[in-house]
Amino acid sequence: KLLKVWGTKDNVPALIGLLESEPPFSPHFVPAMNALVALNDERGATAIAKYLTNPFKHEEAAKGLRDMGPLAVKGVVNGLDSRDNNERKAACEFLGNEKAVDETVQKQAARGLDRCLDDTTDVFGGIRQVAAKAEVVWADKDSVPSLCKAMVKDNSDVWQQCLEALTRLKDDRAVIPMLAL
Repeated sequence: KLLKVWGTKDNVPALIGLLESEPPFSPHFVPAMNALVALNDERGATAIAKYLTNPFKHEEAAKGLRDMGPLAVKGVVNGLDSRDNNERKAACEFLGNEKAVDETVQKQAARGLDRCLDDTTDVFGGIRQVAAKAEVVWADKDSVPSLCKAMVKDNSDVWQQCLEALTRLKDDRAVIPMLAL
């Protein structure tokens, strides 16, 4: 708790170590996470983002990342390429409510969301649905092919969000797929 007030960026590795060494019901997780949030360090955001899939710590991790704001996005974006479908879905859900200020991170997030939207292996997990919702916020001109492909009638679970993202982008390549609806 003292590190939340007196800590510096030099304390981040030790706090991450404490965060990662804790058992599921530990009393130290929230104070360590709060100290990382207060220090507002990218390394802390990456460490906290790993807990978005933990059923015991998901809510605290999501709150901590929201409190970090745009800085947390860079840590969460890495989860878009995880082999763990739950981590990918959690990353998409988080990104549906946040926006980065760094252009490189925005592009990285948009490409990661495009890959999640194109994923045909996730039949029941809902990754495509939350990725489509996040695309409304993150899609850029390079996302248009993925959005158009996802809008076909076979993908009725995501076409509305794709349409919303394409409408925001106002890209000519989307006109024919939109008319086909």
